[in-house]
Amino acid sequence: MLTTKFTADMLDAILRLTRIDNERMRQALHDHLVLGHSRVAAATRHGYKRQQLEVHVKHITTKLKPAFDAYAAALVAATPGQ
Repeated sequence: MLTTKFTADMLDAILRLTRIDNERMRQALHDHLVLGHSRVAAATRHGYKRQQLEVHVKHITTKLKPAFDAYAAALVAATPGQ
């Protein structure tokens, strides 16, 4: 079950840091991470197995998203008047 909500812009920024250039996989990730569709539904809709999508979801949610969040927090902390 997905507990982290992504915006389309956030996912796009994260995907720029990956080697994921297949548009169908990007759409499957968008469906799951942004729209909240289940992994099975998002994967099946775009021609993948759940396991194929899960590999990318795990990497994004456990490695890349926390790094983005830490960077954003550091920026906010360093901004005068906040």
